[in-house]
Amino acid sequence: MKPDPIAPLSLCTNCDGLVRNVGGPAHGALQLGGATKLPGGLSAGVVFRYRCSRCGSAWLRAADSQSGLARWMADSGALRA
Repeated sequence: MKPDPIAPLSLCTNCDGLVRNVGGPAHGALQLGGATKLPGGLSAGVVFRYRCSRCGSAWLRAADSQSGLARWMADSGALRA
């Protein structure tokens, strides 16, 4: 039987914590991969891309410039190598 190519990643304990606390801080194994400014002038936000060096999961952190709020989201468009 072939493995499912879309099977969910096994998250490390720290990445599992991001799932449980989407507003929490980054952990030490996350490596910044880039940032994209969202349209909207001075009140626009920024999306930062991260990859975990432990489990390989890809993350987006969306930060709103006006409110200062930031949230973690799994980057479903990224494939693990």
